[in-house]
Formats: sequence, structure tokens, C-alpha cells
Amino acid sequence: MTCPRAEVRLVLPYPPSANDYWRPAKGRGLVPSDEAKAYKARVAQVAALARVQPLHGPVRLRRK
Repeated sequence: MTCPRAEVRLVLPYPPSANDYWRPAKGRGLVPSDEAKAYKARVAQVAALARVQPLHGPVRLRRK
């Protein structure tokens, strides 16, 4: 079974750097920072506003 080709274009906010994305948590290793959680929430909001549905099958990302 082949998946139909579809194209989804989103303009996402620039993510926090790797140094800002993670923070140490005692006994838990590295966990996402508050900045990372805010970024993930903003990306989810952008996708929801664009009414993007979950994708199934191979996905290719391209940076413009």
C-alpha cells in the first residue's frame, strides 16, 4: 500500500539552541527547559492553526 504524496508547508519559529534546550535535573539527567517547552507549544499551535493532521509513512524535511 502506497501513501498518497502530500505537501505541508509551515513556517516555524527558530528553536532554542541545544545549550538552552536542555537543563540538568537531579536524578533525572537532562530534561527539556522551560524555553524548550514553550517552543514545542508554539510549534504545536502553528500546526493546529494550519490544521495539520498526523503524517503516516516516510517524511522528508527541507529547510528553505
